[in-house]
Amino acid sequence: MITERTLQPMFKKNISVSPNQFRKIHQFKKTFCQLNNKQFQSLGNIAYDNAYADQSHYIRAFKEFTNTTPE
Repeated sequence: MITERTLQPMFKKNISVSPNQFRKIHQFKKTFCQLNNKQFQSLGNIAYDNAYADQSHYIRAFKEFTNTTPE
């Protein structure tokens, strides 16, 4: 059995990002596709549908990856 402490460096070595950063990228990718395909009623819905704490948390993540707002 592999422990979390053993997995994290292996993950980073083979994937080139930490498991947490990988999760954030995947989470953002899902929201970005949803936004591009206009499959949402509001930014708040995108945030909640994709496990962000709230709309402002989603907007901060959006800015982190794109240097712009989702508007």
